[in-house]
Amino acid sequence: MKNRYIIFFILITAIILHGQTDQNLENKFRLGLSYEQANQLDKAESIYRELTGKASWNTQYFDALNKILIRQKKYDQSAQLLEEKIKQTPADINLFGLLGTTYYMMDKLDKTYEAWERGIKTNPASFVIYRVISSYALENRLFDKAIEILNRGKSFADDPSIFSLDLANIYAANMRFKESAEEYCSLLLKKPEMNGVVKTRIAQFINRPSAADDITSVIKNFSEENPVPIFFELLSFCYSQSGKYKEAFDSIIQYEQSAKLSGSGIFTFAQEAYLNRRYDYASQAYNYLIEHFPNSPFIPTAKISYARNLEADLDNRLVDGENWKPVKNPGQKNNPGYISIINAYERVAKEYPNNSVYIEAVFRIAQIYMERLGMYNKADSLFNIVIQKSPLTNYSILSSIASGKISVLFNNLGEAQKNFGNVTDNKRSEPENIAEANYYLARIKFWQKDFSASLKLFREVTKNLSADFSNDAIEISTIINSAKRDSLNLSTFAAGDLLMFQNKLSEAGGQFKTLADNSGLFLLSEFAKIKLAQIFIAGDKFIEAAELLENLSNDSKSVLFTDKSIFLLAKIYHYGIKDLQKAVTYYKKLLEKFPNSLYFDHAREAINLLTTNNG
Repeated sequence: MKNRYIIFFILITAIILHGQTDQNLENKFRLGLSYEQANQLDKAESIYRELTGKASWNTQYFDALNKILIRQKKYDQSAQLLEEKIKQTPADINLFGLLGTTYYMMDKLDKTYEAWERGIKTNPASFVIYRVISSYALENRLFDKAIEILNRGKSFADDPSIFSLDLANIYAANMRFKESAEEYCSLLLKKPEMNGVVKTRIAQFINRPSAADDITSVIKNFSEENPVPIFFELLSFCYSQSGKYKEAFDSIIQYEQSAKLSGSGIFTFAQEAYLNRRYDYASQAYNYLIEHFPNSPFIPTAKISYARNLEADLDNRLVDGENWKPVKNPGQKNNPGYISIINAYERVAKEYPNNSVYIEAVFRIAQIYMERLGMYNKADSLFNIVIQKSPLTNYSILSSIASGKISVLFNNLGEAQKNFGNVTDNKRSEPENIAEANYYLARIKFWQKDFSASLKLFREVTKNLSADFSNDAIEISTIINSAKRDSLNLSTFAAGDLLMFQNKLSEAGGQFKTLADNSGLFLLSEFAKIKLAQIFIAGDKFIEAAELLENLSNDSKSVLFTDKSIFLLAKIYHYGIKDLQKAVTYYKKLLEKFPNSLYFDHAREAINLLTTNNG
């Protein structure tokens, strides 16, 4: 029994001592790293050599020693170290890779290749060997050698496709796009499930010079030699990526026919064309689907998507010219284009009264009446249909918000509060919908001169600074806080703000001008000037707006508004007066003076756009 205790004690002691030894080594290693970071490389080397001698099995210590030798350009010592290690572990392929790298740094290319060949010969039947050694060639930018090694492995592999992604990436990096596309196509022949990966890789370089033509020509040849669906679909994708939508549409039709689908490929193409604002080809695709696949389950969605596409196209042509304005005049009444779009939505609603597209169709008709035609009573009645017939959908929530806005337009603030309150009380409301409803509830309190209640609601909105309305909420909160002791003038500002929302721009302008002309109001006067400039812009009075904003941006007392004034000035010259040179001057002024401005990114994008379009 006594002997057993002695043996147990010895074992425990050995374990403890071993642990202490390991800890001592780790402490020394950290000391070596600190020397290395302090650029005391000789001291770091000394420690790493000591550690390698005591724990030759530890690859971390060995790698640290080799790296410190390389860093000091002691290439001969690195080569010697690696050769000695190879004798100890001749099956470690990475040692041969590192040895080749050392010789490459010594400008001994022959010995580099010789070291890598020695590594391959350790197990020439293993495809892993070729991929490992090729990675070292890539690290040293020896692309042709990497390609050669990978092709050697590919030549005997049971599954050559395992080399295709690596080869394709190298070819693409070296502008050899045809060879890259050939590898991807060869891969898809063996493994069509890799289609998503291939698309992602191709998308990364297809817009480089000459890449699109090279890639599509290869895929087209593959599709002719191997008329399988996947190549037609990939060809359509590549044409779309390079902006050739006609060819993309033709290819997706071939894909649909060869795969014998029920319109899913056409539908996906149409949706992507719509998202990319290629409304012409989106319309063609939706029409093709409706005509050629009448029994497809996509038909109801395709029909409403077709109407939505027509709407987006008309918006793009008629409204985009006004989108830059911070305040817009009411829509053009009885525009025949929008009437025809309403008719298209009505046909969908009539054909599918029990389908989910019915609610969307009614909602979109209501939006057009409200936002494009200014027919608010008609819009409100349709929004109420959505609320009554589909109370559990997001369209119902959006309709409540829209009805609330219409109630404000009719100066029925109590009814507006009910509508917005329905949104905040609805457990199905998304956070952004709740933020929007709270924002309008706060504005209503502001218009009602209940400034304390307004501030409380604005604080709810600004809890999420990423919300669309947070900046506006902060601005009005600042107005209230800066002028809360001057309730009379603050009430005048609130009245002007309500009139402005109700599109009574002339009356609103009178309220704001009263405040803008009163220099003793400080911040409230400056806010009023911004509002007045926005009203001028809405009425195309660009010269008056520019003069007002110029004075505001040069006023040393108006630091709070300088960046906003400069940004609006730039937009006036860009889109209103169309003096592009002056627009660029103001955009640049904003970038130089206000690098942290909310408008910084917008200004930079505008400069890039103007520079590109005007050489």
